[in-house]
Formats: sequence, structure tokens, C-alpha cells
Amino acid sequence: RATIGRALEKLSRDLYSSTSHFLNEIIQNADDNAYDTSTQAALEVTVKAPDGDIWILNNESGFTERDVRSLCDLGRSSKVGHASSAIGRKGIGFKSVFMVTDAPHIFSPPFSFRFNVRAHGPFGFVLPEWVADAPRLLSTAPVTGILDPVT
Repeated sequence: RATIGRALEKLSRDLYSSTSHFLNEIIQNADDNAYDTSTQAALEVTVKAPDGDIWILNNESGFTERDVRSLCDLGRSSKVGHASSAIGRKGIGFKSVFMVTDAPHIFSPPFSFRFNVRAHGPFGFVLPEWVADAPRLLSTAPVTGILDPVT
């Protein structure tokens, strides 16, 4: 258990050299997402001062169960064999958000969950906590990641 915990922490926090790398990963994920044919892809990044939360809004079709399972794993991308043009396919890119937050939230109807390293230690990198209510802001965008600042 301790060995797995250290491996999760190493992969989630030490894989990239720059804390800003998560933005590259988010942009790549947005590029790889599935969109309704009548939808122009859009990505919005907003920093909420003074608390420092980062909101990432994307108008993709929404997560599937396979996408959620992929985020809750390492090296198990939902993009492998699914989208030959996908940039991301290694199954580790999303973990870069842990360089800037201990509790990223994902709201993609019908899924609302977060990862919580503060509550679950290194298993918080892969163990989802279901969140009951999505923020009202989501009425115009189906997918959002809310990245709480590291404490």
C-alpha cells in the first residue's frame, strides 16, 4: 500500500518540471474531446480572485463512464484506439493538475466528482469523491474543472 501510494504521488506531482504544465494538458484534452457536430469547440480559463480558484470551462459533449474511469487510473487513457488523431493517449496528463491543487473538481453531466489528496493521501490522486451539486455557472457549459489552490 505504501509503495503504491508513493508511486501515485511521484507520477502525479513530479512527472512535470513546471507547475504551468497542467494548462498544456488541459488544452490538449480540450482538443481531444468529442463535440456535437453543430458545436464550435470552446475553452475558457478563468482565475477567480481573491481565492485563486481556476475554472476551466469546455463545451464538449460530456464525459462518458469510460472517461471517468480513465481519470481514476494511471496509464489507462480512454483515447487509446478511440481517436487516432488524439494528442493525449498515455493516461497520465490530467494528473498534472495535482501540481497546483490537492482537490480538482470535475463537473460533466451526469458526473460530478473530485479527487481529494488532503482527505485520502496519495490514493486521492485516483479515488473519486462524488459531489452532489454542480455550480450554477454550469448552466451554459457542460464540463468544468475547478482547481482549488494548494494549501
